[in-house]
Amino acid sequence: MFMIGVVIYLLFPVLQGLNISFNNHISNNNSLHINVIQKWAEHKASVEQISLEHLGEKFNHLSPKFSKVLLLVLIPLTAIALYLLFRRKKEYFFDHMMLAAEINAVILFLVFLILPVIFVGISKLLPINLEYGDTVIFLILHGILILLILVFSFKRFYQVKFLNALIKAFLFIILYMLVLHVYRLIVFSIVMLFI
Repeated sequence: MFMIGVVIYLLFPVLQGLNISFNNHISNNNSLHINVIQKWAEHKASVEQISLEHLGEKFNHLSPKFSKVLLLVLIPLTAIALYLLFRRKKEYFFDHMMLAAEINAVILFLVFLILPVIFVGISKLLPINLEYGDTVIFLILHGILILLILVFSFKRFYQVKFLNALIKAFLFIILYMLVLHVYRLIVFSIVMLFI
């Protein structure tokens, strides 16, 4: 399912998705006081004898190709997060990998394909201008949907009670934000190596 989602996402990208621009990489990491990314970029620009803006253009040109292929890295990273949350359940790591693939497939389909198409369809049918992407309505809607999906997935897969599943879902979302940050650092690093 995840591979089908990745292929569809590669062929029909509705949103920029998990790929972010060079400037956003720099500013996001600087806001987290991770200055090594900016220093690496400045060093790379000086070695290549180009401006930082030109390096950013090269990065932005290569990055979409790498970020979509590297979506596969999300599965083991997500499985590690699941293992940390549910290590007392004595599941094999492979089981966490399977659920991680399903969770990432749902997020990929829901956030980057289904909800944007629904928002565009509603905007065309009704005289409402619903925007998708980083708007408050879109973020709240997909946050609630993902939370519900996680709660019911955890209840069924790990056979935990509702409250436990809800707490673990909130904790998983926090860990998943860390997973996404690690993924973006991996994408940044690999793209910088190929510039």
